[in-house]
Amino acid sequence: MQRLNPDQLLNMTGIEYFLLHIQAPILYVIRKGNRQSSSHINTICDYYIINGSVYQAPDLCSIVNSRLLNSTHSLLSAFEEVKSYSRYHPSVGYWWQFKNDTSQSLKKKLAKNNDPVGSFFQRQKVDALLTEHAKKFPIKARSQNENIQNDTAQIDKKSQDHGKPQTSDPSMPPPGKKPKIAH
Repeated sequence: MQRLNPDQLLNMTGIEYFLLHIQAPILYVIRKGNRQSSSHINTICDYYIINGSVYQAPDLCSIVNSRLLNSTHSLLSAFEEVKSYSRYHPSVGYWWQFKNDTSQSLKKKLAKNNDPVGSFFQRQKVDALLTEHAKKFPIKARSQNENIQNDTAQIDKKSQDHGKPQTSDPSMPPPGKKPKIAH
């Protein structure tokens, strides 16, 4: 590969790494791919380097699996807590018995939730990225006149629907008659 034109790399096949995104000094994104031809590359994975530490970006399956696991764990803990308040006696039946005092574990959870998420530097960088994203993809705002016209049209449509008799099911009797009950 020595003394060859760098364009010759596009004609080679196999595993390649290329720099996808740069936000100098802190963030670099590197993509690993399998080049099959000069125009076709299969992405294998992405790596990102943040503040000198290299991390492998998760794939879609890992993200969905993690989100599902988090949500099911939260639901399970909620059901277990509700189950702890439920009481049953054969002569009385079911009833709820709530504790009046907060337990030590609940106090620890509340104290843990008061901790700030991320450092000032991380929040500042995220805010900068969100601002940049908002500038690239601005929200198309409707004018106030369009909002008023759409709202009044919806109100008029609803008022017209309430004035009409409802005859959606032909097997139902007219509104003034009672249905016959077969014995």
